[in-house]
Order: sequence, then structure tokens, then C-alpha cells
Amino acid sequence: CCAGHGLIEQVRARFDIKHGFHVPLPVNFTSAFGSIETIEKARNTAMNARKSSNDDLVPRIAIVTPSPEKGLAFYHRLLPRVAELWPEAQFEIYGGGSHGEALGVHDNAKWFGFVPTAEIFDHVDVHLLVFESTGSWGRVTNEGGLFGVPTVCVDLGAQPEAVGPGGVTLSYDAPLDEWVNAIQDVYSRRIELGELAKAHAGVIDHRRSISLFRTAIHQVLDL
Repeated sequence: CCAGHGLIEQVRARFDIKHGFHVPLPVNFTSAFGSIETIEKARNTAMNARKSSNDDLVPRIAIVTPSPEKGLAFYHRLLPRVAELWPEAQFEIYGGGSHGEALGVHDNAKWFGFVPTAEIFDHVDVHLLVFESTGSWGRVTNEGGLFGVPTVCVDLGAQPEAVGPGGVTLSYDAPLDEWVNAIQDVYSRRIELGELAKAHAGVIDHRRSISLFRTAIHQVLDL
């Protein structure tokens, strides 16, 4: 079982498997974040606070738990290019220990250490996620989507399925300028794409995942 058809194909390319079953990550959003009303209230409160402090026109892009596998070297190349082409954009780096702290050296980035997920996505505009090689399902993408935050992500493995209509994906090897353009595009359409990301977030609802897992077991046992 893999979370995502794209990840199944990555596994199939490396190993001889008879069957591959797509079972999304089982996430209980209500347990993790509360009701939809609670989430919307937190988002509205944080965004209103940004507006009150004249920060609402500053593009804020979140990078969560960067690591060598999750785009660290790529981010070190991308952030200076964003600073050249889009100097008003600011990156907020969350988690990642020393890797995240290292990204904070860039003039357009600030490292915040560990912060609860709800306190990240209640106020940022865009989520950026990059994997170097393995496209395992990006749960954080759908957590951001729950708060109406769209994602720009690499097109490896299951990532296009995680992002769905709530953002854009592109090749890891795409020129840096294409990545900058993609982030700018998603930012300019953040309201529209955020609503789509919110609707798509249910793709990893725990009840759906359990149902698909049961179906996979029955197929394997030929019941």
C-alpha cells in the first residue's frame, strides 16, 4: 500500500511487486484542528491582524521542516533568485532544526523553529514543498489546504495528487525562474486556489483512507 498512485509507480520502478494499492494518509482533521468553524475563525483572525499591521500586501511563503531530502539545497538556490526577481516576497521557515535555521541566513527568510501547524497556516499566503527524489504524499500540503493555503510543489510521485487543483506542480529540474513564476502565479490566485485546496483537503480524511485500506485487504485475500 502506498499513499498515491504516483508513489506506487516509483516503488514499481525499483521493486518487483504484484499489486499496488493506493491508500491515502488517514488524517482526522477535526481531532487535529477542531471544527471547520474553528479553523475559519483562526484564519480570519490572523489575516485581519496582518491587515491591521499593514502586512497583508507582503507575500508570505511557508516552508515546513526542510531537510536534505525535502529541498534544502534547492531552497538555498531558489531564495536568492526570488530576492532578485520578487524582493517583496518573504519566506517563513518552520522546523527543520539546523537545516531550517541555515535557511534563515537569507535576507528574505526567517526561521521560526517548531510551530504548531495551525499557527503556520492561519496567516501565510502560499506553501512551498520540494522533495529531492521520493514523492511521498505531502500531508502538510493538505493541512495547509484545510486553512485555504495553496501549494507550489515538485511533481514527483504522489505530490500532484496531494496538491490536486489547489496549487501547481513542476519539475525539480525546471529553471529557477519558472519556480519563481509559479510561486508568483499561485500567490496572485491564492484566493481561488485556496478554496480549491480547502475542498481537496478531504482526500486524506481518515474515514476514506480506512475504507480504501479495507478494500485493498479484501482484494489481496480475494474475499
